[in-house]
Amino acid sequence: MISRLCTIALAAALVSAVASESEASYDLLVKSVVVVSPEIAQPYGPVNVLVRDGRIAGIGPALSAD
Repeated sequence: MISRLCTIALAAALVSAVASESEASYDLLVKSVVVVSPEIAQPYGPVNVLVRDGRIAGIGPALSAD
């Protein structure tokens, strides 16, 4: 339950950050998160999530914003 709440909070933060800066062309890197997806049986993480142009551009343990 706590994991789901953390995932929801992360998603809300990502949407908020992307929505408030939608005009700017910048990348957002969220580090050390656990990804919960209906497409995989177990949560995946810790990983980094890269957001570029308002969309998730990558998920992986060694991603950087460069």
